[in-house]
Amino acid sequence: MVVNADRSDAQVVTEEAPRGVAAALVPEAAVAALRRIRSRVTDTTLFASVSLVVFLALLVRNRWVFSRVVYEYGDEALNSIQVRQGKAFELLVGHYSRVGFHHPGPAFLYVQTLGEVLFYDLIPVAAAPFDAQQITLLALNAVIFGLIARIVWRNTGSLAFALMAVVIPVVYLGYRSTSIGVNPLASTWMPYLFMAPTLLLLVSMASISTGRTRDLPTAVFAGLLLMHGHVSFIIIVSGITAVAVAVPFVRRFRTKAPQWERAPRRVVVISAVIAAVFLLPIVVNLALHWPGEFGKYLKYSTSSKAGGHSLGQSVMYTVDYWWHGDHPVYALVVIAAAAVLCAVTFPDRAIRRYVVGAVIVGLAATAMMLYYAISGVDEIDQIYIGQWSSMVEPLMLWVIAARVWVAVGTTRPAATRIVAVVASAAAVIAVLALPQAVNPYKGFPQTPRVLAKLEKFSADRPVLIDVGPDIGPNVPGIVLQAARTGHRVCLLDPAQALFVTTDFVCTAKDREQGVTVYAREPQNTEPSSPSTIGVLDVTRFSSSP
Repeated sequence: MVVNADRSDAQVVTEEAPRGVAAALVPEAAVAALRRIRSRVTDTTLFASVSLVVFLALLVRNRWVFSRVVYEYGDEALNSIQVRQGKAFELLVGHYSRVGFHHPGPAFLYVQTLGEVLFYDLIPVAAAPFDAQQITLLALNAVIFGLIARIVWRNTGSLAFALMAVVIPVVYLGYRSTSIGVNPLASTWMPYLFMAPTLLLLVSMASISTGRTRDLPTAVFAGLLLMHGHVSFIIIVSGITAVAVAVPFVRRFRTKAPQWERAPRRVVVISAVIAAVFLLPIVVNLALHWPGEFGKYLKYSTSSKAGGHSLGQSVMYTVDYWWHGDHPVYALVVIAAAAVLCAVTFPDRAIRRYVVGAVIVGLAATAMMLYYAISGVDEIDQIYIGQWSSMVEPLMLWVIAARVWVAVGTTRPAATRIVAVVASAAAVIAVLALPQAVNPYKGFPQTPRVLAKLEKFSADRPVLIDVGPDIGPNVPGIVLQAARTGHRVCLLDPAQALFVTTDFVCTAKDREQGVTVYAREPQNTEPSSPSTIGVLDVTRFSSSP
């Protein structure tokens, strides 16, 4: 049975159809059990169930967090350095950008901070601080999928549609993982962390486009989470929001009938609280360091580095996130056209509003990605920058799948639905079975040994590191591990504060008391010199340049 969300909760439409081949494969008891489950579904139970199942599935596949000690390097080490600020509630900006500034807000880093505090400091179930951070990032993605399922359920009244909205993106991300090397749902790398929130933004904005306001808190949460993560989302999220809000006005102009429902006070208050929490660190940072990072954003946006790419280059860059084979433009056009056709022909008028809105905001997101490629991206050969935009594709595929589900609805018995559920579960299990479902990041186990050599060389005095023209990926791991073990390691170049924060830039006292060490990345074929203290991956720490 399918409950239409626009009708009363008690009004249920029961679909009966002749039993087909599937009926012979599925016991009546299973059919009855499915009907009982569906009759008991609520917003809360659906959200909690989906969140819990997704979290446990991801955690089981990444159970190394309970046994493998990970010593970070690269971006993960830099993020963990900022997490140390988060534990003291001193973190006011996001992670660094390679173009010379920090992104607007620390929301993702505070999620990692929460994990380190909960699962390493207070309840030491994780093997290392990074492992604890991984647990909460898995939980964040799981909660986001629970919210996605709830929003779709509230707007369609269909449990099948709600579960499709989870299954299709999960399977899609499994497919993408085979080309990018890791399932974004298991990754701790920032560009991949934006993908699930992008889908949440799109499904919540689709709800806003119907004129309903009940999903406004989720839309505010998703939008501000993305804005914290990357400065480009300030424009991108604003563009998507403007399109979603405009849809009811366009519909009113056409129908002459009111389209917006009155926002309940509770919804407004919750949305305002969420906005206040997200805006607080940004406002405080602006007050303390005016104009803060925003002055740097303006400087970058008006520089020759920002954008300047042709329309043709930008189109190919954008569509590459949809299709990696031949003729990606055709793939985008075909999928988008099919989604549009399926949306406008949806038989249920109330659900049609939602799926049409989903297609509109999805196309708006793609348009914003194209705009960003033209005017904002600095190096258009960097294929990770717009990974978030690939989430438009599973949204379109969901619209198509929902329409097909309805098209065969008059001939499918409940048993056939069970077969579809089993097939979907099998697809998800297959995706989770892929090796890419496990985060491959393992850090450098030799970091403590190299740090011990540096400590011995310095005779317990501060280690002052000269990184030369490039900090490299390995020095941050040494700085981080030293901070965790109580030894002072700092960088001589003040410009490196962009990466390691001002906490680990050498002070006058450090320079007076410390010992200088040079970190360089020579050719691997060069033999170690007599001045070599230790080697971490490709970085050589020496007493002379």
